[in-house]
Amino acid sequence: MSWRISIDHNTTYTYAEPLRSQHNELRITPRDTPRQFTLEHNLTITPATNIYRYKDYFGTRVASFAIEEPHQTLQVSGHSLVETASGAPHSAKAPISWSGLQLPSVKDKFCEYLSATACTDYSQAYEEIVLEMKKCATPGIAIHKLCSWIRDSIVYSPGSTHVNTTASDVMRNRAGVCQDFVHLALAIMRQADIPCRYASGYLYPIDQGDIGEVVLGESHAWCEAWLGDWYGVDPTNDMAVAERHVLVGWGRDYSDIAPVKGVINGNPQASMDVEVTLCRIA
Repeated sequence: MSWRISIDHNTTYTYAEPLRSQHNELRITPRDTPRQFTLEHNLTITPATNIYRYKDYFGTRVASFAIEEPHQTLQVSGHSLVETASGAPHSAKAPISWSGLQLPSVKDKFCEYLSATACTDYSQAYEEIVLEMKKCATPGIAIHKLCSWIRDSIVYSPGSTHVNTTASDVMRNRAGVCQDFVHLALAIMRQADIPCRYASGYLYPIDQGDIGEVVLGESHAWCEAWLGDWYGVDPTNDMAVAERHVLVGWGRDYSDIAPVKGVINGNPQASMDVEVTLCRIA
């Protein structure tokens, strides 16, 4: 069974003073995978400007633009229609063994997804959890138990963290949002020698939404672990990634897949209003 999901992602920046110029990259266009196909996507920038499109190192679709005239507001509106597939394989059923992850060919191929980053930093505080994971029969079962532990141990608390919060901060404070849940899961999995990456996109928030019903949502993050193939796991909700997840892209951590990043010429103080709505079309 497949779903068709319509996503509207609208962001408005209002600056304290007029900017002289700015240059930005957007990563809000869903990508195509064996389990997902983007039927349509359009993007509107106000003030109007040319948009240049390309794929980055990780294959994420990027829209780049520059506004080189004075302006005090910026509006970014993206609309996507995506078809997603259900029946994604569960990580606990992945057949690869712990010894299989130790093969030199695996460590070499996935070295980028095995190394700590600024956000997925190393910490001795993870060691006890890593030892418990290694007692599991397979890495897939260990990941399943890790996500359950994170969901039970970390409080979902909007506003308690920021984009530069590290996994060790989350481990210490035991609070965060989806980005933080994912960074902690990645840091622990990498310390357990499991290749893994940060996935960004959207989550349809209702298990079985009514066709045509428009619901409020937001950008979402989850993990993908390599266990002979890539398996999606969502530590924030302690569930497998399936038809309700719409993938935009992946990277080593949030910094590789931030929805908006760039530079401005002027006073950086600004207010930001973001609205994401989703509708199940079929």
